[in-house]
Amino acid sequence: ACQQWSIEPVAAFARQGVEEVTAAASLHLSPNPASNQVNVTWEGMAANGAVLTIVNTLGKQVEHQQIGKGVSSHLLNTSQFNNGLYIITLHSGQDVVKAKLIISQ
Repeated sequence: ACQQWSIEPVAAFARQGVEEVTAAASLHLSPNPASNQVNVTWEGMAANGAVLTIVNTLGKQVEHQQIGKGVSSHLLNTSQFNNGLYIITLHSGQDVVKAKLIISQ
């Protein structure tokens, strides 16, 4: 019973953090799965710049980039990433959107 209690909240948190997207903002990845590069596009975000971060399944941040004002897409080089699942997060003002990215070299 103790094991079940400790696992369920982690799984519920991961589902909320990854899949929860507000109706006002969206984040799109193409292609996904990706190998050498992925085009990240977004809509409904504040126009005053953003911060893009990528985290692996162990919670380690593997990428952190500043995105300029008025930009709504970014071509990301993923050739140095290991195969696996990553979470891309885009912060702009009060807006935060997340998406799953699969790397398959």
